Amino acid sequence: CISSIYAADVWYSVTVQPGKTINVEMYAVKASGNDLGLQAYTGDCSALPGSLITKLCNDDGNPLLGPSALMPSMVLSNTGIIDSVYLLRVVPYSTIANASAFSICAWENFSVTPPVATTTNCVNVAINFDSARKYMDVPVFDAGGNIIATIYPNGNIMGNTIVSYNVNTGTVRRDDLGVYVLDRNITITPTTQPSTTLPVQVRAYIKGTEVLTLDAADPAAVTTASLVVSKYNTNVCTNMLPPSIATLITPTSSTYGASDAFVQFNTNSFSTFYFHGGLVPLANSSVEAFTATKLGNTALVNWKVAAINNTVSYQVMKSTDGRNFISIANVTAVASQRSYNSTDANLANGANYYKLKATDRNGVVSFSNVAVVYNNTKGFEIVSLIPTLVNGSALASIGSNVAQNATLVVTDMQGKIVYKKQIGLQAGTTDVMVDATKFAIGTYVLHAVIANGNSNKVRFIKQ
Repeated sequence: CISSIYAADVWYSVTVQPGKTINVEMYAVKASGNDLGLQAYTGDCSALPGSLITKLCNDDGNPLLGPSALMPSMVLSNTGIIDSVYLLRVVPYSTIANASAFSICAWENFSVTPPVATTTNCVNVAINFDSARKYMDVPVFDAGGNIIATIYPNGNIMGNTIVSYNVNTGTVRRDDLGVYVLDRNITITPTTQPSTTLPVQVRAYIKGTEVLTLDAADPAAVTTASLVVSKYNTNVCTNMLPPSIATLITPTSSTYGASDAFVQFNTNSFSTFYFHGGLVPLANSSVEAFTATKLGNTALVNWKVAAINNTVSYQVMKSTDGRNFISIANVTAVASQRSYNSTDANLANGANYYKLKATDRNGVVSFSNVAVVYNNTKGFEIVSLIPTLVNGSALASIGSNVAQNATLVVTDMQGKIVYKKQIGLQAGTTDVMVDATKFAIGTYVLHAVIANGNSNKVRFIKQ
């Protein structure tokens, strides 16, 4: 299968025990120019030329798509009663121009399908996605040899990567919109996030019983094929749903083994992934709007919540330094009520900061943006930016003691302006969405500037 003989070659020796089968597969380590062949011989390498017997030859046998597709793969068997020694020769296919660096792996071919991992607590597994693995489909196993996921880096060198998974053993979880969630979530934390132009393929393995449990709880019929993925911007493996709105990913899925399955999806950044039915991302923050307004010598705090949510109670939190908050009011959630308010009659001189703490029926706590009321003082600042790890857009809350115009500017760490917007500020707090969808991955600074030149800034990271 290899038309010419070249001096540029690499040799390996593989010993196959009686009754065993060894898979040998080669992978690319660069994006192009990868076309190698693999020849397998038996015989004595130290004897005169011609004593080696060609047993197998392969070109382009690697089943992966992409740069590794032109790499070889073969299966070495031993049906005898003593060890068989194969000599493997790696050689450029057809022309010396196809010579390239490569990775090569050999493993025993087992007939048993590895079971899906089922440990209930968050289990961490470390994998180094270096240059040798960047075009390799890498399986992730727990310490017992149970499968958690497979990850195809698609050319990304992500470095040391922690893969964690959690299995929920309590009541089936629900978000604030009432969407039921599969009893499994997976968190992937790389040293370096992948390129926005090279999405990574993830295959997460799930138990068939988990799908049946979700289907039994959800009024809408749920099957493996109907599952979607919600990606949260958190790298913490936890049983709880994070207090934010997720990003929806449409996956593909298939059966695995006798009764289990896998969910496969592509992603340009890593964090925590949950699985559920429906057509909308999970949303675990019931507060749609939160404001604070000065009325005479008091502050009126208003908030509006989603029509469907899991919240059972709200706490109005107050601070005079923007860091240390205390509870000043408790409000019980009412199922049919969407608008709430609370009055603070004890304004401090200077800045009075407010935020809302919401607790849902699963015990998950979430917080709103921060609002500010200025009393007997001038003030202007970026009160909060949510989130600070940004995938799409972020909500900036800007406080001002008077209505005035301002300019929002985003710069990279070299000071280059990548975003600029004119806004009008009201007295109190003004919420502004900052669209970061077109920003490259990296660290940025959001500046707010008013007419007299005063400015305030906050740093954030685009994932």
